[in-house]
Amino acid sequence: MSKYEPLFQPLMIGRMEIKNRIIFSPMTTFLTDVDDTLSQASIAYFEARAKGGAGMLITEACFIDPNENANSMGLNFQSKRGTVQFARLADVAHRYGAKLCIQVSAGSGRTASPEQGQIPYSASAVPALSSPKIICRELTKEEIGQIIQKITESAMKAVIAGADAIEIHAHNGYLLDQFISPQWNIRTDEYGGELENRMRMPKELISSIRATVGPSIPIIFRISVDHKYPGGRTLEDTEEILKALEPVVDAFDVDFGAYESIDYMFPSYYMGSACSVDLAKAVRKMGIQKPIMNAGNHTPDSALEFVRNGTLDAVMFGRSMLADPDLPNKLREDRDKEVKPCIRCNEFCLKGVLTRTGIRCAVNAEAGEEIYQKLEPATNKKKVLVIGGGPGGCEAAITAAMRGHEVVLCEANEALGGMLQVAATPDFKMQLKNLITWDEVMLKKYGVDVRLGERVDENSEILSKVDEIIVATGAKELVPPIPGIDSPGVIRIADAHRNQDKLKGENIVIAGGGLSGCDFAIELVDKGKKVTIIEMREKVAADVFPINAITLFRTLGQKQVTMMTGAKITSMESGKVIVQTTEGEKCVEADTIVLALGMRADKDLAEKLRIKFGTRVRKIGDCEKPGKVGNAVREGYYAGATV
Repeated sequence: MSKYEPLFQPLMIGRMEIKNRIIFSPMTTFLTDVDDTLSQASIAYFEARAKGGAGMLITEACFIDPNENANSMGLNFQSKRGTVQFARLADVAHRYGAKLCIQVSAGSGRTASPEQGQIPYSASAVPALSSPKIICRELTKEEIGQIIQKITESAMKAVIAGADAIEIHAHNGYLLDQFISPQWNIRTDEYGGELENRMRMPKELISSIRATVGPSIPIIFRISVDHKYPGGRTLEDTEEILKALEPVVDAFDVDFGAYESIDYMFPSYYMGSACSVDLAKAVRKMGIQKPIMNAGNHTPDSALEFVRNGTLDAVMFGRSMLADPDLPNKLREDRDKEVKPCIRCNEFCLKGVLTRTGIRCAVNAEAGEEIYQKLEPATNKKKVLVIGGGPGGCEAAITAAMRGHEVVLCEANEALGGMLQVAATPDFKMQLKNLITWDEVMLKKYGVDVRLGERVDENSEILSKVDEIIVATGAKELVPPIPGIDSPGVIRIADAHRNQDKLKGENIVIAGGGLSGCDFAIELVDKGKKVTIIEMREKVAADVFPINAITLFRTLGQKQVTMMTGAKITSMESGKVIVQTTEGEKCVEADTIVLALGMRADKDLAEKLRIKFGTRVRKIGDCEKPGKVGNAVREGYYAGATV
């Protein structure tokens, strides 16, 4: 019996039974067709997660306003094709025993994007999120009724097409949230003021849907129980709301955040695992008896813990099932070591949505591309050499071996992981450590000949014995010619990570305020050091994904990391750093100086091999151009998939 057996007990939500406690979270994808209907790519995306064993799939929000569709998924039930495509999705989900839940939304309200070109409407005349000088138009009672009617029609059409459940989106500060929250609802009629009035619209919506779809279709309510910003709704405020709703809904999907605290909506690795589960615990302590669902950086083990102890009735995996659609089946079959970890980077999933290019995943090149990226068995099996055991090299080796090629991976160091071994030292980057472990497990499973401590050069004998060569030698640290850079007490960041006993004294100066320098600063403060970051640009973390940067800067502030920006290091010596600033020259005391000044591609071997072996050589990852972990993994997949 699998240790994860508690996750595979059936769960009743209202009158509906789902086969297990694992739910695929609703996430905007931008995989729809131009007419706002589900595309073949959308259906294939959901099919991969249904086939992977999820108990229920929840779609992204179905909006009722065409202007909203331009900025989100836009499940269009106004056209015949929209309904037909949804029916196909329902058939796909049911084929694998999964339930399909449609998420319906009243719309964005005051959070609407300015590109829509209209003054946003809201529960009341409050400032628009994007431009506080713009005052939203207060919805009339007639308009409220029309919104309720349109949502009900969409819900009914979805049920007719095969939906098993309905989730009402009242999260993130969207329109329904604006009605139930006192900071946004300042109406003076029966839809505003006291809690009973603020709850009128969502209750009327629930009543309308229930009267239309009947008693057997469960209604789930998705709500932010803590907005996580000053002036927002708190957990204590939400308790009355939940208790008012419990008699009329079948389950709660509880989360945190709003657009004013947007990084809570998309928690990065700084927030750790199961980052919103404390709120679910609090909801349970309120005496809520209806099933509670929760997302937020869950791991298989956190899911097991909180289902087993009764905190949660079901766990929602979103980005984790982008990374590995087969997560449920692997847990059920005791193959948890084969679950590919989400690294919580937001670099491909969220960025793909914000840029309207479609959802993707840093560690799973097939995510969002299921109908285009399919591994086919190799018809001409080859001997493949992969040089470099970082994330790109490992991915290339695994992918090529999965297709049936004979693969040798040579890594000059005594361990796999490359720069991940460096980056993964802090606890908040545990998922990077897990990715290294996953690589080790899968390399072994697919029979890759891994040779650690074996350095390859242009004259190595093995080169003449293989058909294809994939070079993944990574990047080297930049060490500019700053006077004193070789002084005692000055160490490079990779060495500092690997050998932290070299970090002498209490005062640490990090030269370079990129992501690696900032993350290392947090790690060092947690170990009792006082840290100063010196950055030549006007701000640290200038290249960090903006939503992640919100959490990063908050964390740096909480850890009391000193940041000197617009500061150029002119010299270093044991015990101090000399810096040129707009206010003149300054001397910063330092017991140890850590160099985090960036990376450059390590192209030397690749270029030599290209000269000697021509088109048999392919460069991937940082040895081509330094980038994110996801870039290296995806290039590795592409190389292994096409060799």
